[in-house]
Parts: sequence; structure tokens; C-alpha cells
Amino acid sequence: MDCTRSEILRRYEDASLSSRKLAILRIDCLNEDDDHAHGSCDGGLANELIDVLQEALLESSTNDLSPLTRILKILKNVTITDDTLSEEVATSKGFRDCLQKIIIMEDDEETLATTIETSLSKLETADKVDPFTTAELQSRLPLVFGIPQNQNSNQQEPTKNLEIMVHTITSEKETETHDVGYVMWPSSVMLARMITENPKLVLDHATSCVLELGAGCGLVGLTAATLLKQHNEEESKEDEVIDDDIIDSSSSVIFTDYLPEILENIERNILLNDLNVHCTTKVAGLDFFDQPGNDDSEYDSSQPNWIDMAGQKRSQVSLILAADVLCYSNDATNVANTIYAGLIDGGKAIVVSADDNKRFGVAGFPDACRNAGLEIDVTRSNSSVDSSRSSSSSNNSEKDAELLDHDLEQTVGYRDQNYKFLIFTITKPISS
Repeated sequence: MDCTRSEILRRYEDASLSSRKLAILRIDCLNEDDDHAHGSCDGGLANELIDVLQEALLESSTNDLSPLTRILKILKNVTITDDTLSEEVATSKGFRDCLQKIIIMEDDEETLATTIETSLSKLETADKVDPFTTAELQSRLPLVFGIPQNQNSNQQEPTKNLEIMVHTITSEKETETHDVGYVMWPSSVMLARMITENPKLVLDHATSCVLELGAGCGLVGLTAATLLKQHNEEESKEDEVIDDDIIDSSSSVIFTDYLPEILENIERNILLNDLNVHCTTKVAGLDFFDQPGNDDSEYDSSQPNWIDMAGQKRSQVSLILAADVLCYSNDATNVANTIYAGLIDGGKAIVVSADDNKRFGVAGFPDACRNAGLEIDVTRSNSSVDSSRSSSSSNNSEKDAELLDHDLEQTVGYRDQNYKFLIFTITKPISS
């Protein structure tokens, strides 16, 4: 269906204020060429934006820049909202020449075009001159995980799948054991599905905090935060609350990891999933070695707080979630002591990991938890897909299993449907 330029611009204007909407448009441009509303999709959304910019430039003159103003405002929004798309715009064919012509026409130091040029000059890819190939554009899209939710007891039909979007970090450092937070791992998918199949695991903590250890790209925490956001929205409707500012946002998910670039990517993924409105999300650095009871810590196990990387003591929480945090042999003790320090008495932790044939810290983890004063139960999942079929309460278990396999295939290290997981359910006893 053909659209007028005004309709096209209206669509871009709406999307340019949301990283999630821009990501969806980028996916549409590359994967749904036949249904797209404007021209050729070669070069993705960036190329479409530049096509509109060049058309507006042809219709403008030094005395009348009005045809350019609307598209320039959109491009300015893009530089604020989405660095990935900004990089693709900056390298699109003809863009730099087009921008320079506009700057000359504007003849002013404080203009939209100069603001855009300044923003793009700060990108890491500022020196790149060749457009991204279609394959590169595809690889730069966020991963989309369609995680089915358990049927709501108050509804006749199951709720829709949660669509969680995740940017990974492109790096040459990625390996099976190093920089594990740069990529998606199968255990994150399994833990995310566990909490959507049994949302009470999270919603029972709707007035408290959920702490994710070793969040990596953040899929588990994003899923938990989305469930809390939905819960708060439903509560607000029941209470006839309209003003977002007065909706209870005491529930929160705290994402933690070690490397600054991982924490920055988590913040990016929080925005990508339109969070931090009805559910507070927080990001903090956490080093397992610094936690009470661990070798490098200045605190013994009696210290009743977990410690962030700024050295601040942080309040204990009622629920801890973690996926694939037992990569090395010494992780067993470090993670166990971190969980003990992070949980309130009576609190719960769920840790999912690849089995002990793939992760060196797994074998010693149960004993490390008991030594730390925690109670632990261990469940082994022999097959990810079979597990989904047996645990799903939906009538669409076959479809859910296919969706699970699709999600797992987007992760690193998943090779077949017999990939084995261990699920650790941990509780901190109430002090007598």
C-alpha cells in the first residue's frame, strides 16, 4: 500500500522517540520488504530516512527550508534514541554530502543539521565511510525472544507472549568462558521461561526488590521487570489510577554485572523494552569477589548486605535470579556467599546453569551453598524442549516447544535439543 510522505513522516516521528519502536521498524525494513510502506528497503531503515531527506532537499531552497525541517527533527531524535541506527544513517550512501549541503543552506552555527553532525561525530564508527551490508544490518538487529506467559486465571484465553528485545555486545573477545555477559546463553532463556510459566515467583515480590546476579544482556531481569510492569498496570486499572506519576512503583529489578560495557548495554536494553515506567529498574556493578565471606572481601559473612562496585552496602532482597554464573570452579563459593549476603531471611534464589559437563563451578555449588548457611534443592532438566512440553499449562505445548527451540537457537553454545540444564532452588533460613 502506497503512503503519502506525510503518513511516512508521521510513522517515523512516532518511532523516533522510542528505541523499541525504532528497533521494530528496523526489523520490518529488513524482513518484510514486500509489506513496507515506502520504497526499496535496500539499506534498511537508515536508507529509507536518507531517501526522504534527499527528496526534501530537492524541494528546498535557501529561502525555504520547511520541507527539510520535519525529517531533520526525526534524524535528531534518532541520534538521541538509537546509536545503532545513528551509525547506519551516518554511513548511508549520499548522507554526508546531503548533510553538508543542508549546513551550507542553513548558514547558522546553531541548526538542526549541525546538531546532527556533532552527535554523529561522537559515535565509535564516526570514521566509517562504507554503508553497512545487508548481512551486517541483520546482525545488528536486537534479538527478539517470544516468551509465553502462563494463562491468567481470570481470563478465558492465554495472555500473549512476552516479546523481550535484547541487544548483545559485538566484540572479538567473545569466547565460551570469557566475557560471558556479552552474549545470550541458553540458561537465560530457560530461567526467563520459568518465571513466566510461574509468574508468582516474581509477583510475590511485587512490593519488594528482585536482584539479578551476572545479568549479562539482561533477559531474565527484563522478563521479571515486564511481569512487574504488567502487574502494576493491572493494579492501577482496578484502582482507576490514570496518572502515571502516582502509580506504585515500589517494585524494582536490580540488574548487576561486572564490566562497565555490560552495564551500559543493560541500560540500553531497559529502554529497548519500554521499562522504568511502572516498574523501577536499577543497574549496579557487582563483583562476586568483594561480597561478604569471599576471599577478596573486607567483610566477613556476618555482614548483612551485598556490596556494589562503588563500595556501598546495599539492602538485602527477597528474590535473587541468576543464569550461567558458575563458569569457573571458584564461582561456586563466591556465588553462594553472594546469595547469602543478598537475601533477607526467608528469601529465595533461583539459579539455572548448563550442567557440570559445561560449567566448572556447578559441581561444587550445592556444598558451597550449604557451607554458606543456605538450603538448596537441585533439579536436572534432561531436555529443554521436553521440559517445556511437560511443564507448560497451555494447550499449545507443541507450539511453545517450537518457540523455545527458536529462542535457544539464538543463544551461544546451544547445539541440540538435548542440551542439559541444572536448576538450583535456594532458600535462606529464618534466623531462630
